[in-house]
Amino acid sequence: MHTLAHFSDPHLTSLADVDARALFDRRVLLNKRLFGYLSWRKRRRRVHRREVLDVVVADMVSRAPDQILLSGDLTHVGMPAECEVAARWLRSLAAPDRLRLVPGNHDRYVAADWHDTLGLWSDYLEPAGAPRWPRLWQCDEICVIGLDCAVPSGLFMATGTLGDAQIERLATMLKATAQKFRVLMLHHSPLPDGHVWRKRLTDASVLMRVIREFGAELIVHGHGHGEHFSVLPWRKGNCSVVAAPSASHAHDGRAGWNLFRIDKQGAHWAVSLEKRRRVDGRMQSAASHRWLTSADA
Repeated sequence: MHTLAHFSDPHLTSLADVDARALFDRRVLLNKRLFGYLSWRKRRRRVHRREVLDVVVADMVSRAPDQILLSGDLTHVGMPAECEVAARWLRSLAAPDRLRLVPGNHDRYVAADWHDTLGLWSDYLEPAGAPRWPRLWQCDEICVIGLDCAVPSGLFMATGTLGDAQIERLATMLKATAQKFRVLMLHHSPLPDGHVWRKRLTDASVLMRVIREFGAELIVHGHGHGEHFSVLPWRKGNCSVVAAPSASHAHDGRAGWNLFRIDKQGAHWAVSLEKRRRVDGRMQSAASHRWLTSADA
């Protein structure tokens, strides 16, 4: 039995200390960041609450999962100061050999220097010997494959893109790990209709062709701040696509994380999913599901 905890979109940082004068400084809140800041002031700071996130994370840590998966959006507009706060938070949560991370679109809100932003999380983003995406983390018969779809997008857009080169490397990686339980993690939904147009993964249809050809056992993502579950058949089995909600959502029942238990049964895998959600200020099991990855399941 192997256990995986997946959560997403913590949006743990605050922009409260941003000097209002800096809003007009091109070096600090350039173009899209200005509008992101205004959105935070008007709405997002009330939706994403740190005290909610702390309850969710404490519940997750108490279950002592073998691995923790975090599918991006630690920040609001990806400023260096936000990335520093997130780096300290990551170190307090788990060691890099237990926590696997991919960036979200808010973490790469605009083009920015790697060393001042996502580079601060490099211990969690870059397994040894993996200079390019996808990133592969292996633990016995479980493989976590991280995909980077976080690219700067236009004003009022939140799209993601993998690119042909990354998808080609993914196909090679899926073939090489065909005998293992393969978990794909990315920020955006891999489904062509997984999000509204302005928030979609632009090359989802290309990714779907690779999955249907070479397979995967599980895909986890975030981005939409809501739950989702679907099954993708491929030549030799079924691949489940599971979205986690925002881990910091203030509305009752909206914040939480997902616990996966994975067990090999003969030539196939048995997977159980327990949804942990914050309701009335406390964490509880919202639902449980169990399935086999075999084509006949």
